[in-house]
Amino acid sequence: MRRIRWVRWLTLGSWSWVGLASTVGMFDTDIEVVGPPELAAAFAALARRYATAGQPPARCVSTTASHCRSASAPAQHGYRTRSPNAT
Repeated sequence: MRRIRWVRWLTLGSWSWVGLASTVGMFDTDIEVVGPPELAAAFAALARRYATAGQPPARCVSTTASHCRSASAPAQHGYRTRSPNAT
């Protein structure tokens, strides 16, 4: 049996390379970046962010003890934003 590879071209615009990569990432399919290198770098940056988001928080991000949860408990809204420079 021969596998057929379908290729689809998509033309989009965005205000930034990361914005464009995140828009393309909304499609539930594998993606191959054929250029430019800045777009590939944007996908790599998003991959690092998403990999970090998939890990439990290292510490409580709340200043109120009653809002702190264990690493296994979900955040109240399902996600928390983190500063890129947070430790």
